[in-house]
Amino acid sequence: MKKVSIYILLIISALWVFSCGSDPVNPPPPADEKPSLLLYSPASLELAFGKAGASASPTIKGKLPMSYALSASPDGKGQLTINSSTGVISATDKLEVGTYQLSVTASNSAGSATFDKIFTITVTKGTEAPSALSYSPNSLETTVGTAISSVAPKLSGTSPFTFSMTSTPDAKGKISINTSTGVVSVATDAAEGTYKVSVTAANSASSKTFADALRVVVKPGTSTKTTTFEADIRPLLVGKCASCHTTGTQGSRGQDWRKYADTKTWVEDIIRTTANKTMPPGTNDLTTAEVDLIRKWKTDGLKEK
Repeated sequence: MKKVSIYILLIISALWVFSCGSDPVNPPPPADEKPSLLLYSPASLELAFGKAGASASPTIKGKLPMSYALSASPDGKGQLTINSSTGVISATDKLEVGTYQLSVTASNSAGSATFDKIFTITVTKGTEAPSALSYSPNSLETTVGTAISSVAPKLSGTSPFTFSMTSTPDAKGKISINTSTGVVSVATDAAEGTYKVSVTAANSASSKTFADALRVVVKPGTSTKTTTFEADIRPLLVGKCASCHTTGTQGSRGQDWRKYADTKTWVEDIIRTTANKTMPPGTNDLTTAEVDLIRKWKTDGLKEK
């Protein structure tokens, strides 16, 4: 009976020792475990220039508490920091464009360990607003009846861009812009005149208007039609010079501009006096275009019909 009691006491003691001892399957970490297995998830961060950002807190093995430091910080000019308690890595909005590979040293009472290039930060340009739009040359010159187009403008910023004419010139829709390329085109039937074209360029960041970015000059076209006395010159001169050079005194002296022969004979004097505004008297002067028409009649051979 005494032996049975001893055996029972031994069994109870063994069970007590076993229950108070370590777990043989999952033993606790040694009290002096150094930092190991540092991990950031994700292990990288991408920022557009002008935007701040931060990593998540890392996971790590080892005795707590843990402290962290950037052991090999790249040239971030003071714009990269790490929280010494949490290990969170932060970048300010002033961090320049580039790629930064960061090494972190973790320390505890048992020691320290350095994790080389454990986290990467990439800063890109991001989307830059349109700026510095220019056409070279910055003017177009054409004549009525002749189409013409500009070159594509030079422009700073992040593409793609869209273009529009902000102040549409009074050319009755005959001046247009390619919304994708910024090329300005002048149609064959654009009216004579000088036009200042303002262009707005836009991208996903913003838009900007460039006033008077391009100057368009449309000159009178050169007609291929032959000028004749009956169709062009007689109606012009009779309308402007009728008081003297038809039934008046000048007409009786062989300067009747209703008559082809008289007008042909005196054509040089007609050109000279109408060009220098001495004729006709008063305020009924011929315009430059009308004087040019008489000159063209002469150039075309002084045709009657």
